[in-house]
Amino acid sequence: MPACFSEASRILSYRYLCPEEHILSEDSIQCVQKTRTIAREPNQPEVDQERVRCFFSSGSAEEIESFIDQLLRSAGVEGVPLSMFCRYLTMTAYFAAAAYLDSIGCHAESYWPPELRPKDNIATPDEARGYMRQILLHTIRLRDRESRKQQRDLLNKAIGFIDEHYPEETISLDKVAQKVNISPNYFSAMFSQEVGQTFVEYLTGKRINEAKRMLRQTDLRSSEIAYAVGFRDSHYFSFVFKKVSGCTPSEYRRGDKR
Repeated sequence: MPACFSEASRILSYRYLCPEEHILSEDSIQCVQKTRTIAREPNQPEVDQERVRCFFSSGSAEEIESFIDQLLRSAGVEGVPLSMFCRYLTMTAYFAAAAYLDSIGCHAESYWPPELRPKDNIATPDEARGYMRQILLHTIRLRDRESRKQQRDLLNKAIGFIDEHYPEETISLDKVAQKVNISPNYFSAMFSQEVGQTFVEYLTGKRINEAKRMLRQTDLRSSEIAYAVGFRDSHYFSFVFKKVSGCTPSEYRRGDKR
C-alpha cells in the first residue's frame, strides 16, 4: 500500500508541470518529458515559477518529493555550474513562494522564519533539495492556515447574517451563500462541518430559541410569536416547536417542560 500511494503521488505531481494533460499515465508522462527536453534551449536551465505557484495553490505535502524530482528534471542543468544552478533554484523557490503568499493575503515577510530566507552558501543538489522541500512545506502550511482563516471569516459573516435575518420568511441557504459569495453546495458542506448542524437545523434552532424567550417574557399570542420569528403558519410553528422542544408553545409558556 505505501508503494502504491507513493506512485500515485509521483504521477499526480506531474499535473503541475503539464496541466494540459487531463489524464495522466506513465506513457503520457514520458511523452511530456521527451517533448520538454527537445524544446528546451541548450545550456539554459529554467524553473518555471508559474508551475511552482500552481503547486503552491493546490499541491499537498505528500506530493512534494515527486514534484521536486519532476521540476529538477524539467529544468535541465547540462553545462551549467552546479553551485550556480543550486543558488538559482533556491532563489526561484523563495520568490515564487513570496509572490504566492502575497497573492492570498498572507504576507511572506510576516511569517518567514530566518532559516528559510535565501542563502548564498547552498551549493549542492542535496542542499538545494532540502531548502526547496522546506519552502514548499512551509508555504503549503501557511496556505492551509490562511484558507481555514478565510473559511472561518466567511462562516462568521454567514452566521451574523442568519442571526440578523432569521425572522424573514425568505431567508434560505441560497440567499446566505450568495451573501458570502460562495456556491450553495460549498456553503452547505462548510456550514455542516464547522457548526455541527445543517443550515436548516441552525435556522430552526435560532427561531425556536427566540420563540421560547418571547413565550417567557411577553404576553404575545402563539400565532404572533410564530410570525415574529419567521413562521407564517402558526400550526406549522406549533408542530416544529413540539418536535424541537418536546412540548407545545402553550405547555412551554405554562412552564411544563422548561
